[in-house]
Amino acid sequence: MFLLSKKRWFIPFLSILFTFSLSSNDVLASTSVSVGQTAKLSVTASGTAPFSYQWYKNGSTISGATSSTYTVSSVATLDAGTYQAKVSNSAGSTMSDQATLVVVSLITFSTQPVSKTAAVGSSVTFTAKAGGLPAPTYQWRKNGTAISGATGSSYTISSVTTSSAGTYTVVASNLLGSATSAGAVLTVSSSGTSTSTAAPTFTTQPTSKTITVGYSVSFGSAATGSPTPTYQWRKNGTNISGATGKTYTISSASESNEGTYTVVVTNSAGSKTSNAATLTVNPVSSAPVFTTQPTSKTVTVGYSVTLSAAASGYPTPTYQWRKNGTAISGATKASYTISSATSSSAGTYTVVATNSVGSKTSSSATLTVKTATSAPVFTTQPVGKSVLVGTSVKLTAVASGSPTPTYQWRRNGVNISGATSSSYTISSVSSTNTGTYTVVAKNSAGSATSSNAVVSLISSGGASSAATVAELPLQVDFNGDGDTDLVWQNISTGQCVVWMMSGTTVKSKVTIGTYSTGSELCGAGDFNGDGKADLLWQNTSTGARSIWLMAGTTVTSKVSLTTLSTAWEICGTGDFNGDGKTDILFQNRSTGERSIWLMSGTTVSSKVSLGTVDTAWEICGAGDFNGDGKSDIVWQNILTGERSIWLMAGTKVSSKVSLGTISSDWELAAAGDFDGDGNSDLVWQSLTTGECFIWLMNGTTRDGVVTLTTQSVSWVVGN
Repeated sequence: MFLLSKKRWFIPFLSILFTFSLSSNDVLASTSVSVGQTAKLSVTASGTAPFSYQWYKNGSTISGATSSTYTVSSVATLDAGTYQAKVSNSAGSTMSDQATLVVVSLITFSTQPVSKTAAVGSSVTFTAKAGGLPAPTYQWRKNGTAISGATGSSYTISSVTTSSAGTYTVVASNLLGSATSAGAVLTVSSSGTSTSTAAPTFTTQPTSKTITVGYSVSFGSAATGSPTPTYQWRKNGTNISGATGKTYTISSASESNEGTYTVVVTNSAGSKTSNAATLTVNPVSSAPVFTTQPTSKTVTVGYSVTLSAAASGYPTPTYQWRKNGTAISGATKASYTISSATSSSAGTYTVVATNSVGSKTSSSATLTVKTATSAPVFTTQPVGKSVLVGTSVKLTAVASGSPTPTYQWRRNGVNISGATSSSYTISSVSSTNTGTYTVVAKNSAGSATSSNAVVSLISSGGASSAATVAELPLQVDFNGDGDTDLVWQNISTGQCVVWMMSGTTVKSKVTIGTYSTGSELCGAGDFNGDGKADLLWQNTSTGARSIWLMAGTTVTSKVSLTTLSTAWEICGTGDFNGDGKTDILFQNRSTGERSIWLMSGTTVSSKVSLGTVDTAWEICGAGDFNGDGKSDIVWQNILTGERSIWLMAGTKVSSKVSLGTISSDWELAAAGDFDGDGNSDLVWQSLTTGECFIWLMNGTTRDGVVTLTTQSVSWVVGN
């Protein structure tokens, strides 16, 4: 029903008239609408198009209301108010008249008048209450005739007479219509006394209940009053048909019976509503059953991942997630999230759902964690070598990347069949396999090619055919595989053992033999140019020196060197003049004098003095630490623990580099290239514990540390 309100009720037609200078002559329809109905307000404009519109309610802009009509699809009481439209064009703007939206609803009685008995001269009051929008007015009637002035929600007769007897009703009215209450009979007592009445009072209130589906449940109540009250049970405020006893019973409860229950007790003196009682209906108890299983997932390191499951059952199940069968602390929800996955997050995940009836374990979900991909980058480049014919050469490269790269070696740009590891060994170099070697590292993110490594031959005159002698220090290699090996002597028993190395890993141990404890193994090098290591010995009692020419770990012959004073000792080997032949380092323990014997095979070609150095400093080895193809000298101070490298230009000192101070319990035992990067590395040995480790060097800078097997302190390195 629509009612129009603007001074009087009518439905006008709105017209906003625009001239070029923009004037207004507008009327906007006002309307009244029942709750839940649709209200539509409209404005019509004439003038120079186009027009723009903006609606207002109670003076405030209505968001989004920018057309010539404004519709409220389901009217509520809050929509009542005063509405206006603002219409604009290029000439200006104007506001419409105001229109009032009145929200109305039908009348319903919430309190009915009740019959009463009163004595002549006594006072009596009838009361009623009705709801509706707008708020209703009242008119009391007696026997169907309006009572003048009786327009309140209650009607009082201050002094009852016999003519007051009759049936009383009240009519409630608003814009939508009117409703008449039930009749209330006034009986006037002829005895002159009023009948004793009392409004209902509860002596027993209904109480909340919890029940399982299918079971019976009853709500009880009791009330006193005069006359005896009647009962009406309600659920969620609505009367329950036929529920008019003191007790209300549901014979077989279902979930739809859940709600709030009250009972209204009524007599002629009034009515009373009980306290609310809540009925909760629980499902039948059942063990958990998974309705959603967790599923396997793959995630990249650093990203978030969530595993989810759902289980039914009553009581509602609790959850506990597990990884590889072990409970995850705090993971007790239906889903489990790892906010930043790591490689250790990978595994098999399950969730256990539990309630008082039992428990159930979900199916397994595998989480795979993959690393973020990155193209290969070389961290170690292969280093070229210039060697004698028949020598073994090992080229090594290392590339980082994810996934881990694969390798393919090339010679002069052509792939080498089967050469697919990070190192490539030429077992016997000849003119047919010299050239430029590279390696290609490849993964799913890309590929990279290493720098060039030139493998060339040293001519009989000692010069490299490619002029690249300065590429790798001499190796102590007993089996010709291109890896530096370690030779050990037991100073108590005289036993000698060679550790065949694969990089920094001991591949095998070979016993050479046991020799007189007066003979000391003092160095190793290639003295006959066969590409394999020979051994240097000195007799600490007689001063005799000799070279054992080796075929692998077998002695083929022995060559004596000049006998010197026992104050002189051999302290290392290396190539100091770049001729590709092993030279011998000497130091005098008494005077501190140091010298180099430049060798031509097993023959001394010349002797060069290095001068005198404090006897606290001792030479402990030689290697190439600046990549010039000539040996440098490693020193240690036996008193202070300081270590240093003399970078040599042949037999001349070009500079000195300190390695810092290390406990004098540790001894620098040997130098050699153990990781195949063309740089000499350093072997350390503890004089007290027998521990051994290798410093992997990048020139004169330590790049890493690798631990070797702990040996008895009776064993010393003889390289």
